[in-house]
Amino acid sequence: MLNFLVKPYTDTRTLDRFYLPAKQVADLDLQGKAVQDFIRLLKTNNVTVDPTLATFDFLKKTDGTVGEPWRTIVAHLPPDIQRSYARAELDIPDQATADRYGKSYAKMVRPLWSPFVLTA
Repeated sequence: MLNFLVKPYTDTRTLDRFYLPAKQVADLDLQGKAVQDFIRLLKTNNVTVDPTLATFDFLKKTDGTVGEPWRTIVAHLPPDIQRSYARAELDIPDQATADRYGKSYAKMVRPLWSPFVLTA
């Protein structure tokens, strides 16, 4: 998703690597030309993408919650590690931001449940 959000001056070695998708993917048109052209390029060149999206679950995690991929294992970890799994990792100052980040994450994982279909 980051491919569609960066500008020539974006430094993806910073937290922008996470904040850009969290803030902007909710508005990304998955059927838009840029996304469809990219998918077509991947398909034409037989490129497989493994996005490992579970690692990005933290984008929507607020203090006191454990991310979905980790809920089944966290109780088996030492208490200090359990606490670390229940901390927000991004600055989510209010419910509106939490909702936005949640929508972005949902859109990131949507292709896993509803495969991309080229429109042309």
